[in-house]
Amino acid sequence: MYGIGAVAPAMGNAFVAHPADISATYYNPAGLALERGTTFSLGLTYFYPAVWIKGIDGVTRYIDNDRMIGLTAGINTNVGHMTAYNQLSGLSFGLLVYTPPDRAYSEHAVPVSDQSFVLYEDTASQLMLLLGLGYRITSFIRIGVSALLYMPGKMTTLYYLNTTTSPPSAVLLENRDLSISAVPEAGFIVTPWNRVSIGAVYREKNSSGLSGLTTFIINNTPSLAQTSEEKVVTTPDQIAIGISITPSSAIRINADLTYNIWADSGVTDTQNNVLGTANTATPALGIDYRGVPPWAFRAGYSYVPSPFSGHQDGTNYVDADRHVYSLGAGYRFIMPRSGIRTRVDAFVQLQQLVVRDNIEPQPLMDYTNGGLVWSSGISLTFEL
Repeated sequence: MYGIGAVAPAMGNAFVAHPADISATYYNPAGLALERGTTFSLGLTYFYPAVWIKGIDGVTRYIDNDRMIGLTAGINTNVGHMTAYNQLSGLSFGLLVYTPPDRAYSEHAVPVSDQSFVLYEDTASQLMLLLGLGYRITSFIRIGVSALLYMPGKMTTLYYLNTTTSPPSAVLLENRDLSISAVPEAGFIVTPWNRVSIGAVYREKNSSGLSGLTTFIINNTPSLAQTSEEKVVTTPDQIAIGISITPSSAIRINADLTYNIWADSGVTDTQNNVLGTANTATPALGIDYRGVPPWAFRAGYSYVPSPFSGHQDGTNYVDADRHVYSLGAGYRFIMPRSGIRTRVDAFVQLQQLVVRDNIEPQPLMDYTNGGLVWSSGISLTFEL
């Protein structure tokens, strides 16, 4: 949802054709081959969702999404530089650890009136490990592969029966373990002209396995427990293409288009209701200006359409299209005494959810949703 690192989010996540830092393990592993030495990076991000729902009573209620802290650590090294064998100078590898991964980490929904909607709380813990390998075939052709490993964690979902009682009585409690899942990725970058790079990447969907215990509690009656297993698709198959142009030594412009293949993903909710989805295309545009050394200034925009329509048979998904606006800056310096070249990058990003009216089969269930999601982050990169 937010991007990885501090440079790519500042450029609207338009990073496929020139991913020039450790986040290349995600955006396009062929970018790892751009590394000629060794870099080590640490990052910290902060997420603040402010999403709201308005029911038939006309009252706007904000969903109590948790404020989240994301942590990133990674290393990218050229094998020839590390081993001192020039024959291996075309080969580079990267390792990146990231939490939370690119999904909602926890959320709390509220009822929109005394007669409608469901109150629930969903909390997940998961870690994403990215392993990548890039190879420079020639000076203008680079290829790469990577694996996104979603590490085991836990998911707890607490539902409530929305009645006129206060507070509503809990009806369903699920404690589930997430199994590890591996998402392969492959990409390439070609530089047909001196100031132009073209890249493409394919990323397979993440379908994590869930297994655990479900407990039903209805109006203080004896509880009923059962085991359950399911698959949850958190990201679809993706094909992304991008172009990076440097019209001058001070300006780089990136443009991406990502095709998200949701329709064949078989997305279901926790009750195995199939959520109807449509394939989407996400355009992104970013600019990096370095005309005032040692500073770099960045800006970006992307439009992320929702794959979900308002209502499906038996269920609905509270989602919306998003306009994503971002700004960022970077500063390079040499650390005293050690002489290590160091870079500090920071960004701030605003996601504006397009207001959506959701029409349900029963008029009492109609609602409108929208909101904003703020995120910001900083990273420290050492060139060793």
